[in-house]
Amino acid sequence: MKKIILFLLLALVALCLLLPIWIAVTGTFSANWELKESLRPVLADGEGFARWTALPRSPTLRSLVQVLLDSPNFFPVFWNSGRHRCGNAAGAVPLCGPGRVGAGEDPSAGRKAAGRAV
Repeated sequence: MKKIILFLLLALVALCLLLPIWIAVTGTFSANWELKESLRPVLADGEGFARWTALPRSPTLRSLVQVLLDSPNFFPVFWNSGRHRCGNAAGAVPLCGPGRVGAGEDPSAGRKAAGRAV
């Protein structure tokens, strides 16, 4: 019984965390008219409720192409973030790599470290 309650609780937390991501992804592939129709009660007159479908009725890549290819600010932002990621990796590999190899040689190293942390 405890496992079922724990599973249901974790499933509810997972749903709460994944729902905004799902809405953002499906909204990305929705057509403009579909977004306006779904969100009209929120954006226009304030009467009624906004509704959202699990999958877009008319999926399109137009909004992605507009943001990724047609906007001039995308490319500098992309390469700047790539530069930051490469810098992080260049620092993490030489500093953290030897520690991971050393911990992998001794099977009880993880238990020893966990005992020291507590």
